Amino acid sequence: MRFDRGKITKAVVISAVFLAVLYWLADVDTISFNQFDPWYLAGCVLLYIVMLNLRAVGFGLLASQQGKQVGFRKWLKLVARHQLIFLIAPSGSGDLAFPHLARNITGIDIMTATNIIFRSRLRDICTILGLGVCGLVSTGIVPSFFIFFAIIAFIAMVWIEPASMLLSNGIKYGFPKLFAENGWVDRFHATSQIGFNQRAKISILTLAIWLVASAAIWVGFTAAGYQLNFDGAWVMIAGLNIAGALAISVAGFGVAEAGATGVLMLLGETTGNAAAIAIVARFGLLLSIVIAAVGLEAFTRLWLRFRN
Repeated sequence: MRFDRGKITKAVVISAVFLAVLYWLADVDTISFNQFDPWYLAGCVLLYIVMLNLRAVGFGLLASQQGKQVGFRKWLKLVARHQLIFLIAPSGSGDLAFPHLARNITGIDIMTATNIIFRSRLRDICTILGLGVCGLVSTGIVPSFFIFFAIIAFIAMVWIEPASMLLSNGIKYGFPKLFAENGWVDRFHATSQIGFNQRAKISILTLAIWLVASAAIWVGFTAAGYQLNFDGAWVMIAGLNIAGALAISVAGFGVAEAGATGVLMLLGETTGNAAAIAIVARFGLLLSIVIAAVGLEAFTRLWLRFRN
C-alpha cells in the first residue's frame, strides 16, 4: 500500500488541529494518562483479541461459502495485519488494501477477497447503526419508537447478498458494455449465492463481533476512570465509527476524540469534562487494539514456526 506524502502531511496537520482544539476545550487538570487501571486495560486488550478472532472466523466462513478453504491461522494473521493498516489509513481506506493483503496471506483471489470485505462492511454498518439506535433509545436520547429503525437495520443484515445481487443486476443492465468483457457482475453473483441459514449465521456472528467491541469500549472507558453505561457504549461505538469513517487524520487522531467528545456531551457531560475523558479514553482504546493486533500477529508467526 502506497502513501502519498502530501496526504500524510495533510492528515498530520488535521490531527494536530483537532487535538489542539480539544485540549483547549478540555479541563486540562483532569487529563492524566497515569490514571489507567491496568487490570481493566488488560481486559480491554483481551476483548479486542476475542473480537479479532471472531472477525477471523467470519472471514473464514464467508470464504468457505464461496468454496475457499483456508486455515484459521492465515485468517487470524490477515485480520491482525488488516487491523493495523486500518488504524493508520484515513477514512477507512485500509479496506482498499484488504483484497491484495488477503491474496498474499491466504492465497484467495482478488474477487473473492473483495466480496468478503464488501459483505462484511455492509453487515458492520447495519449492526453499528442498530446498536447505536438501541443505545439512543435505552438512554432516553430519542423516543422509543426509534427502535423500529434498529429492527430494520438488524433484519437488513440477513438480506445483504440478495440486495447486493439486485443492485449489481441493475448496474449490469444500465452499463452492459462496462461489465460485459470481464464478467465482473457474473463472478460477483457466483460468490454471493448463499442460503438464508448461512446468511443468518454470519449475521449473528457479526452482531457478536460488535457486542464484544462494545464491551471493549465499556471496559476501556472504565480503565480511563469513567463509568460508561453499556447502552452508552453502543452509542459510543456508533459515534466512533462514524467519526472514523469521516476521519482524514493519522489513525483518526483528533477526529475520533472529537466524535467521542460529542457522544459524551450527548450523554450529559460538560464540554470540558467530555473532551478530557475522550482524549484519555481514546488513547487507552487505541493502545489496546494495537497491542491486541500486534500480539496476534506475533502469535501467528510463532505458531507457523513451531508447526514447521
